[in-house]
Amino acid sequence: MSILYQRQQQQQQPLVDSLPLSPRQPNINQRPSSLFSTLGLSLTLLTFIVLLVFFYPWVGSSGSLFSSGESLSKWRDYTLSEAAAFVAKDGTVIVCAVSQPYLPFLNNWLISITKQKHEEKVLVIAEDYATLYKVNQKWPGHAVLIPPAPDAQTAHKFGSQ
Repeated sequence: MSILYQRQQQQQQPLVDSLPLSPRQPNINQRPSSLFSTLGLSLTLLTFIVLLVFFYPWVGSSGSLFSSGESLSKWRDYTLSEAAAFVAKDGTVIVCAVSQPYLPFLNNWLISITKQKHEEKVLVIAEDYATLYKVNQKWPGHAVLIPPAPDAQTAHKFGSQ
C-alpha cells in the first residue's frame, strides 16, 4: 500500500510546474492602462484636430493659397490697365466680376482655377469695396474696383454738363 501511496504522490507532483507556460492570473492592471493611454492619446489628437479646423478660419493666415505676401496698400488704388498688365501671363487674362454676396462662389471657382494652374491669369472685377479688400487680402493684385454704372438720370446730367 505504501508503494501505491508513493505512486499517487509522484503523479501529482508533475502537475505543479515551477515555470508555467501561461500565467494562472492575467495581469489585469497592465492591459487597461495601455488601452487607456492609447485611447487617451487618440482622443487628444482628435480634439486637437477638431479645434484646429474650427479656429483656423478666424486666425489670419498670411500664407494662404492665393497670398503672395505683398502689402495691401499697393493694391488699393490702381487702374484696370495696370491690373490687367499685372495678371496677363502669356497674353491671357481670365476676367470675372463679383460682388460681396458671391465671395464664397468666387473662392470655390479660384480653387478650381488653381488646380488647373491658371490662377496667375485671373482678374477679379470687384463691384464694391468690401469685395475689393477681401480679394486683395487673400490674393494681392488680382482685383480692381469698377463702380456700378450710374442710373440714367445721373448719367444724363453728367454728360450734358
